[in-house]
Amino acid sequence: MANQTRKFAVVLEPEEEGGFTVRVPSLPEIVTYGEDEQEALAMAEDAIRLVIEDCIARGEPIPTPQMPRIREITVTLAAWPSGSDPTLTKEFAMRSKPDQFERAVVRLPIDQQ
Repeated sequence: MANQTRKFAVVLEPEEEGGFTVRVPSLPEIVTYGEDEQEALAMAEDAIRLVIEDCIARGEPIPTPQMPRIREITVTLAAWPSGSDPTLTKEFAMRSKPDQFERAVVRLPIDQQ
């Protein structure tokens, strides 16, 4: 069998404690981590290779890489009750161009009883 090259999209998610979680949309069974972007990409490459080798060994078709469609959605929230103070933080899901976008995470106050 001749060498084949396939290109897979990966999503790097920065972690609060540092490093990146990596997901491969075309291969949802892959979730890996690296302490920096280079290590995260190397881990993803190894995981992709292992999944493909496993498919070949089982006689299953090799998954076809698909480029994810990344879109932004704006969400309007109702006014917060007086006295509450939600914290809005931003996480960057991708830092490389041209697919750079950001996602907002809302942390709601927890009522203690």
